[in-house]
Order: sequence, then structure tokens, then C-alpha cells
Amino acid sequence: MTLLGLCFILTACNVASEYVHDRRFDRNTGAVLRVRDPQASGLFNGTTNLDIYDFKSGCPDLSERLKSSGYEGSVELNRGHDPEVILPTDRRIVLKLDWSLVTPFSRSTCMSGVMFNPEPGSEYLVQYRSPAGGGNRCGVDVVEIVAGPHGDEAQEVERVVLDLRMGWTGVISDRLCGPRP
Repeated sequence: MTLLGLCFILTACNVASEYVHDRRFDRNTGAVLRVRDPQASGLFNGTTNLDIYDFKSGCPDLSERLKSSGYEGSVELNRGHDPEVILPTDRRIVLKLDWSLVTPFSRSTCMSGVMFNPEPGSEYLVQYRSPAGGGNRCGVDVVEIVAGPHGDEAQEVERVVLDLRMGWTGVISDRLCGPRP
């Protein structure tokens, strides 16, 4: 039996799969999500994934990477690579970022998420902070890129920043499927 077959039977493997956008959406009917080079943004050393979840099947389970639990795929964040993906605009989306940096002397980890409703024809930029980048905060956020008088400008979007943490049942957030603020 192959490792993949064993993972399927046990459902214990949490392997990232590449995000492939819903073909019903393009740059005009969907929303463009851009991610800057992680090294340029303070996230560095190795490969990290930005996981994309939706609410098609109810509240997504951010502990698992299962299509039946709302997982839509991952965008690989590598140094020197600025990925761009098309998001659907007919549903709420959750972007989840986790990474860890382990050195012989320390370990820094981050798990964060943001939930929002992408608008058709819009362009968004993922922003993130790393505790290893000099601060004590980590997080992921999203802003809309709009044309301004002096070029592109970042504009706040209506979103919910999720306080993700590990619980007994996996990743939890009081704001993910509870009452909206």
C-alpha cells in the first residue's frame, strides 16, 4: 500500500494541495488575490502555505485539509515568487497562514486567519507579520488594491481577523462560525 493510500484510509495526513480556482470565475467575475514575496514581507526561511477555505459545506474545519470540510487548496509561498490566484465571489472565504521558524536557539510559530467576502472585479493583497520580523505579533490580513490619484492604494475591506489557536479538537476560533461582530 502506498503512503497516499494509507493517508486516505487513516485520514491522518494533512497534505497541502495546490489551489485551483473555480473555472466559473475569471479576473472580471472573480476577485484577484495577490501575495507578495514572503522574504520581502518579513516571512522567510523555507516554504509556507496560505490555505484557502470556504463555507460551501458549512463552517470550515481549519484543522484539516479536506475538501469536504471547506478546504479549497493552498498557495505555496516561496522566496522570489509572487503568486496571484482568482477567488470565487459568491461565498465567504477564509485565508489561513501558519508557519514556524526553528533555529538551534529558538522556535517562532504563527497561526492566523482572516475571513472576508471577495467582490467581483476586485483585487486584494495579502499582508502578514512575523514575530521573527522584529515584532511580537503575527498575523495575516487582506486589503483591497484600488486605483488612486498617485497610483495603487491599499483600502480597508470589511473582514473578520480570526484569533486562531489550538484546542482539544484542533484549530479553533470564536469568530469563525459564531455571531458576526
